[in-house]
Amino acid sequence: MGELIDQQPLFPGDNDIDQLYKVQLVLGPITDQQLKALEASPRYAHVKFPPLPPPEGLHNRYAGRFDKVALDFLQRLLLLEPQQRMTAAEALQHPYISYLESAAPQQLLGSVHRKRKLKFVKTQSTKGPLQGPPKKVQQQQQQQQQQQVAAAAAAAASSSSSSKLLLF
Repeated sequence: MGELIDQQPLFPGDNDIDQLYKVQLVLGPITDQQLKALEASPRYAHVKFPPLPPPEGLHNRYAGRFDKVALDFLQRLLLLEPQQRMTAAEALQHPYISYLESAAPQQLLGSVHRKRKLKFVKTQSTKGPLQGPPKKVQQQQQQQQQQQVAAAAAAAASSSSSSKLLLF
């Protein structure tokens, strides 16, 4: 949510350890229980975080860009303690979601563009339906489909000879 507004990663770590450190810089230190769980893991047993400055906090990070309701929503989704985070059902009942559901799309986009000081650009419209995704994405999709077909064919070949492979 925050990343969509400012187009910057919220926790831009170079790896999982660095990212956890970046999380702590914004949200505050992990709990003692979480630290013990890290130390118990062979992969993370050697990890020692440097002393942390006071956390930046989401309110400071997004000051002036989010209203209080949006900040509360984001804050409650990103609590470090999983048991304290909102559940999906609770998130759907949050006032921020109610606002999104009731707002017209133009209102939502307009507020984002005003905050980012972007201008709407008029483009030439196409006649008829769009012709599909950009070529690179289309090639990737075709490669994935070919790999799936090849994997299915290999699986069918390894099964009994009486099995039939149906490709649609």
